[in-house]
Amino acid sequence: MNRLQTAALAVFTIIFATAQTPEQGADSAPAPGAHLEKAQTENQLDADKTLFTVMAALNAAGYDTGANSSAAHPLRAFIRQQLAAKDIPSLRDLKYYYQSHHHQDPSEELAQYISFALSVGPPPAFEFRYGTSALPPDVRQFSELPELLTRFYDEANIEDLWKQSQPAFDQIVGFYHAPLARAILEANAYLRSETSGVLGHRFQVYVDLLAAPGEIQSRNYRTDTFVVMTPSIGPTRERTEELATEQIADVRHAWLHSVLDPLAVRYYTDLDTKIDLLELAKPAPALDDIYKEDFAMLATESLIKAVEARLAPKAKRDAMITEATHEGFILTAAFYEGLGNYESQERAMRMYYPDLVKTINVKAEKQRLAGIQFATARNRRGPDRVQAQPQLSKAEKMLGEAEELSGRRQLDLARASFQKVLAEPPEPTVHARAYFGLARIAVLQKDPENAEKLFVHSLDAGPDAETKSWAYYYLGRLEEAADLRDEAQKYYRLAVNTAGGSLKAIDSARKALDATEKTGDDESRPKNENR
Repeated sequence: MNRLQTAALAVFTIIFATAQTPEQGADSAPAPGAHLEKAQTENQLDADKTLFTVMAALNAAGYDTGANSSAAHPLRAFIRQQLAAKDIPSLRDLKYYYQSHHHQDPSEELAQYISFALSVGPPPAFEFRYGTSALPPDVRQFSELPELLTRFYDEANIEDLWKQSQPAFDQIVGFYHAPLARAILEANAYLRSETSGVLGHRFQVYVDLLAAPGEIQSRNYRTDTFVVMTPSIGPTRERTEELATEQIADVRHAWLHSVLDPLAVRYYTDLDTKIDLLELAKPAPALDDIYKEDFAMLATESLIKAVEARLAPKAKRDAMITEATHEGFILTAAFYEGLGNYESQERAMRMYYPDLVKTINVKAEKQRLAGIQFATARNRRGPDRVQAQPQLSKAEKMLGEAEELSGRRQLDLARASFQKVLAEPPEPTVHARAYFGLARIAVLQKDPENAEKLFVHSLDAGPDAETKSWAYYYLGRLEEAADLRDEAQKYYRLAVNTAGGSLKAIDSARKALDATEKTGDDESRPKNENR
C-alpha cells in the first residue's frame, strides 16, 4: 500500500473512530435494549467473500463507476492497485465477458452482478444456489461466469486480498451495527413482530466497499431478503453520519418489506376487495409500471410508506404522506389513518392486517384522489422496494423444467416438455431456447437432419446471444460431419462473431475453424509421389 493510500485510510479511520450516531455519545452507557440490538443483527450485518470476489473481478475487468470519487472507501483503490500489479491469465476473458454484458446505466450494470453474487455459493466453485427455473432472469445469462470466477479467484489470490481487507470491513460493520439494530428494533416494535423477523425467512445485510459509493441494492429471493450497501465516506464526521442515516433508512425499508410482503400474500382475498383503486394509480407518470400491474405490491409499498411516516417526527409526517400519494402510492393516506386504530389496540400487525385493509373505504378514497395532480418524477434517494425475483411466465417455468430434464438426460420427457413450451403463446427468446433444446436432443439421438432444422428454427425465433452462438456452433459441427467444409466454416465464423455470445461456444468455434482451415491447407498442397 503506497503512502497516499495509507494516509487516506488513516483519515478514514479517524472519521469513523470518532463518528457517533445522534443519540450516542462517546462515553454514553449502553442504550436500553442493547442486548436485543446485538441479537437482532447477529450475523445479519456482515461482509461476504463471494460478493467481494465478484466485485474485485468487476473492478479488474473495467468497472470504474465512482472509483475516483472522494466518497469511495480507500480499500477500493488498494484492491484495484493490487489486481493491476498481478499477472492474471483469466483477465482477458473476464474483460471480454464484462464488455459483452455491458449496460449504459451504471446502476443496472452493477445490479445484474449483485443478483449473480447473491445467487451463487462460496468460492472457489461459485455453484448456483437455485435450479435453472428458479434463477433470477438477470442471472441466467451468467451460466459461464462461475468457471471464470474460479480461475480468477485462484490466479489473483483473492483469498489473501480478502484477509487483508478484514480490518476495513470490521470497522464499517462496527460503525453501522448499533444504529441499524435500533432502526430494525424500532420497526419490529411498531409492528409487534418477533425480533427474529418472519419465521423461516432470512434477512441479510452485506457491506460492500468495492462498488460506487452510496449504492444500495435489495433483493427478495424465495424466503431470503438481501440488502447490499456500499457506504459513502464524507469529508467530515457529521457528513458521514448523515449519509449513513440515509442508508440505514433504506435498509429498514427492506426489512419492512420482509415482514409485510408475506401478509399481502396471506390476505390477498382481503386486498382484492379494494382492487378497483388500482385504476386510480395508473395515470401516475412517476409510478413504476410494476405497481400499476400488481395491486398487492402497490398496497405493500403504500403501507410501508405509511409506517415510515408514523415512525417519523410529527413535523415531517404530512409532507411524507403527500409526497408518496403524489408519486402514485395512492393507499398511503388511507393506511396512515388506519394505523391510528392499529396503535390503539394490542394485536400484532400479522393478526391485525385484515382489519387494517377493511378500514380502506373505496368510495371515500376515490373522492380523496379525484383531480389529484400526480408528480412527473419521483424523489429517489435509495431503492423504493425490495427487488423481488421477477415473476416467470408459464412458458419460462416450463422451459426451466424442460432444460433440467434434458440436463439429466431424461430425453423423452424433456422433448415432451420443450414441445409444450412451443405450444404456449410466442415469447421469442423462450421459444428459441425450446427449439435449441429439441435440436440438442436430436443430436444426442443421432438425428442430424432434424437437428439441423431445429437449430435453424431456434435462430429464426429470435434467440439471446448465448443461444445464438451455440446454435451457430452446432450447425457448423453438423455441416463438418457432412463434409461440407465451406458451410461449416461459415457457421463457425458466425459463432465467433456473435456479440455477447457464450465464451465456450466462441472458443470452441474458433478452434474448429482453425482446424478446418488447416485441413483445407493440407489438402490443397501437392502430394509427393513415391518413386
